[in-house]
Amino acid sequence: MTQTLEQPRHAAGEPRRKPVRRWPHRMVPILLILLGVLVIIYPIIATEYNNYRQQEFARKYLTQVNETDPNTRNEDLERARTYNATLPHQAL
Repeated sequence: MTQTLEQPRHAAGEPRRKPVRRWPHRMVPILLILLGVLVIIYPIIATEYNNYRQQEFARKYLTQVNETDPNTRNEDLERARTYNATLPHQAL
């Protein structure tokens, strides 16, 4: 008696098909790659954003200094020198 290996057939007599993979199974690797790319480029984006904010702060500060009356600026500088002279001199 010879046995032949046949494809299993279901009720209709057709060979069984592989189950159709749904889209979430295909999306997982794509999402993982996208997440990896985002993790890698985050420091670059954060640095650029911080540099932009720092430049804005420097521009505002420079504008404020330039708009300050020179007499007021000199008075503030003299008060700062007087205050610094009253501090104890300590070596670090």
